[in-house]
Amino acid sequence: MSNVSIVMPAYNSEAYIAQAIESIIQQTFQQFELIVIDDCSQDGTVAIAQSFVQRYPDQIRLVRHDQNKGVAAARNTGILHSRYDILMMADTDDIQLPQRLQITYETLQQQQADVILHDCYMIDSLGHSLQRTKGYPADLRTDNVVIKLLERNYFWTSLSMFRKNEHIYFDERLPSSEDYDLFLRLAIQGYTFVICPELLTAYRVHEHNLSAKVGMALQATRYILSKLDIPSLYSQLCTQHSQMAADEAIAAVHLWLNQPDQALTLLCRHSHLSFNSSFALAICYYKLHDYERSLAQFEKLAESDSEASNASLWNNIGALKMLLRHNQALALPYIEKALALRSDYQDAQHNWQLIGSAQTDGLRVTERPLRREIVHTDHYKLSEH
Repeated sequence: MSNVSIVMPAYNSEAYIAQAIESIIQQTFQQFELIVIDDCSQDGTVAIAQSFVQRYPDQIRLVRHDQNKGVAAARNTGILHSRYDILMMADTDDIQLPQRLQITYETLQQQQADVILHDCYMIDSLGHSLQRTKGYPADLRTDNVVIKLLERNYFWTSLSMFRKNEHIYFDERLPSSEDYDLFLRLAIQGYTFVICPELLTAYRVHEHNLSAKVGMALQATRYILSKLDIPSLYSQLCTQHSQMAADEAIAAVHLWLNQPDQALTLLCRHSHLSFNSSFALAICYYKLHDYERSLAQFEKLAESDSEASNASLWNNIGALKMLLRHNQALALPYIEKALALRSDYQDAQHNWQLIGSAQTDGLRVTERPLRREIVHTDHYKLSEH
């Protein structure tokens, strides 16, 4: 049985780091080392970490940066200092359930996977449950992981375990979304991914880790996708999947890159699209200022019993009806339906206020369907008219 190196970047983490480290110490699987990488904290983070090093000198090490370099660099430092061939990632504001390490390690070995991820539930800053889990697409598998990741990043670094090799590194040029860059790169290279459905981490949601820097994340995503050799990737996908699946995946890339005309060309080849691609088709029309077709496409999707519970459909219908008809009474019920489905949905909150004031400038159309489980509705503040 191999040992595991746990990599934990830390920056101004005094509020939560003690609880995070304690949850590592209490793991049922004890063959591990914990490497805490301090990224030049200015609070009590180092003192707290050092107290654990003194208590557990054989299991915990502290590595310090002499200047703030960002989380990608901190993780790379931890990987560089790791002694073992299996890497587990953890964050200072999360709490690991006692069996996380054991279950994910055993699953990694049994499945002979390269990467394993697990589910988590959300807690607030005080540790109270938010009654939400992360969740993954039910049909996500190694053989379709590239296609899924071209739609959006479904994976979080802090829920991952890897077999260490030269490909496991984070792009330090990225101010955010460095996890997306890593997972997409590994998927394209053919790494095997396994999802462990157990809830093994309490993921803490607080003001410092909510995705307030949405514009920065979108810019980073566009940079990551701009690095792709799209013709070569398209050929690869056509070989491994149907042409429709390849067209849908590359259309998603073009939409991320704000190239709706190219995405539209690919999607219009097919009469029967997946829900995500049908949604993307409506966004293509919206970005090309064909609001009538965009509205018609969203309304068609909303008629489907299986997707009518997705709040983003109703928000987008309401926003487009206001843009096209300038009628508050016509548009508001759709926004209210979106909020009834997801009260924390920020695009809908924003639109409800604008439409209530009879304004159309600044209405938000959400570019990708809201995921049913995920808590970060801040991720969906994407488009403004």
